[in-house]
Amino acid sequence: MKRFFFLAASISILAACSGLEQPGIDERIPSDDLVQKVILEVLPIKDGGDVDTKASAVPNGNIVNFIWEASDTVGIYPDKGSQVYFSIEDGVGTSSVSFDGGGWALKQNSSYVSYYPFVGDIYLKRDKIPVSFTGQKQTGMVSPYSGARYYLATEASTSTNGVLTFTYNTLNTIINVNATLPAGTYTKMSLNLSEPLFVEEGTYSLDDRKIVGTKYTKTLEIELEDFTLTEQGTVPVYIMSAPVDLRGKEVVVRFTKSDGAKYKCTKSVSREYLANTRYGLTCDQMQKEAEIINFVDPEVKRLCVENWDSDGDGELDMDEAAEVTDLGTVFGNNKQITSFDELQYFTGLTEIKGGCYYDRENQQYLYYAFTDCSNLHSILLPESLNTIGEYALDGCEIESIIIPAGVTSIGRDAFAGTKIESIIIPEGVTSIGMGAFYRCSNLESISIPSTVVSIEGCNEGYFNVIQSDGLFVRCSSLTSIVISPDNPIYDSRDNCNAIIETATNKLLIGCKNTIIPNTVEVIGYAALGGDPYSDFFSDFPDTVIIPDSVKEIDYYAFSYRKNLTSIFIYATTPPVAGGMFDDTNNCPIFVPAGSVAAYKSASGWSDYSDRIFSMEGGTVPGSGDGGDD
Repeated sequence: MKRFFFLAASISILAACSGLEQPGIDERIPSDDLVQKVILEVLPIKDGGDVDTKASAVPNGNIVNFIWEASDTVGIYPDKGSQVYFSIEDGVGTSSVSFDGGGWALKQNSSYVSYYPFVGDIYLKRDKIPVSFTGQKQTGMVSPYSGARYYLATEASTSTNGVLTFTYNTLNTIINVNATLPAGTYTKMSLNLSEPLFVEEGTYSLDDRKIVGTKYTKTLEIELEDFTLTEQGTVPVYIMSAPVDLRGKEVVVRFTKSDGAKYKCTKSVSREYLANTRYGLTCDQMQKEAEIINFVDPEVKRLCVENWDSDGDGELDMDEAAEVTDLGTVFGNNKQITSFDELQYFTGLTEIKGGCYYDRENQQYLYYAFTDCSNLHSILLPESLNTIGEYALDGCEIESIIIPAGVTSIGRDAFAGTKIESIIIPEGVTSIGMGAFYRCSNLESISIPSTVVSIEGCNEGYFNVIQSDGLFVRCSSLTSIVISPDNPIYDSRDNCNAIIETATNKLLIGCKNTIIPNTVEVIGYAALGGDPYSDFFSDFPDTVIIPDSVKEIDYYAFSYRKNLTSIFIYATTPPVAGGMFDDTNNCPIFVPAGSVAAYKSASGWSDYSDRIFSMEGGTVPGSGDGGDD
């Protein structure tokens, strides 16, 4: 059986560095006190009781034999002193070899411990022999195993006939995969777990001869060379592992072709894999694996693999992504991620819900979905979504968004603080939450379909209110608001760039280009008001024109409009009003001639009596010819 091996140092320095007690020039030890021959033999590998393959490494029934090669080198520790090493001389190609031991002054009355493969470190401690299960390789399908991962250890004492015999047991286990594969060239086979149980690196002691892992992995891998099938067939692959308890575990066996295609099967294991034993896995129904997702952002890939790589192959495929139903706190408040267009493949998601919540038990804040991912510039949402929940993308830097056709609900502050410039709400969306576009300072246009029948807070007066609940608060670039003409609840009549409640002719919310139509009867709570914490209206028109159809103006309708220089109201009868303005603006209010006295004395207007003037005597815009902004 072929194996890669560790190269030893030059044998010419062996005696000088061995640390063994050796004869001087004038004090030769009699030859009958020395070991005259050393025999190295390896016991056959046992077959595990539940082996389901009967392929063999050599033509010896169901037994796997270790076969020595001329290049093999063993290390030997005496009971006292440092290690020496030997290369074999006779018996190459069998499991029992020998060499002349007399020249090395091995005493018959000493005890020794031997191990394989030799590690060329003169200071190597006998209780820290290193092992590694990386870099395994199998060449071809006839000679089924070629790799440096056989680990042998034993002890021996001399017999009276001068022969020192080392009979080794194998410290590792062998996993023999028999797989039925389609035609093609294969480059890799791996065993994959959902948790890191395979030893990647470790050590063993020559005293107890058990492998102890120092580094663990989910994936055990072997390179395949000259591994080509011209037609579908069954092939054996042998991979070495430290003993491992796989009871109750699922192992995914994966073969990779040269063109990148992957085939896998999943096996349920019901036992512990022991040393010096071969266990079989039969994969006679390999399935072509889902496509691996090629992540652009390495941090996104790391998080996805860490949380949802169910087969332990270090990648995330389409099937694994589709099984994810909740993003939880995996990405929230992550300042490293910049791109996640691959979210479109997470087709098991029906809702993305963000937000920041305080975990009192662990005394920490938890950020869900993509809340406060302040460097996330690009994301593609999966078509499976029906809800974009509250705060889902709050605080991200995304510049564009496509809302999937299946979405029916957009939650509160869902896109707050993003850099999107335009958004089309698809047909099917029925509700939009308060502050959904709060702080979207780059937002220029929005289209709302016929299906939207609830814009949260519209009847309670939360639009553009001084808190963050306003739908378009701090959307200082917004110039276009378009409602589908088929919408039964809301409209944007006469290209007014506002949202109007159709049944009540109530203007609910506007933007910098809003014109108040001459059919509007009510200007709603904070409908054209600003934000005390920003210069929201700094570049808005400085004149507001209110047509004579308006009968009511609600609280804060024009609050925090610091740039206003004039308001023109064409209603001869003062509209019902209350607290329309705040104290940051004292611009004049022009009313029809003959109505000045009525306005000055009317409830809701008398507080502004010193600012109310007649339209006569000056150039005044015509009623209904223009409007706010």
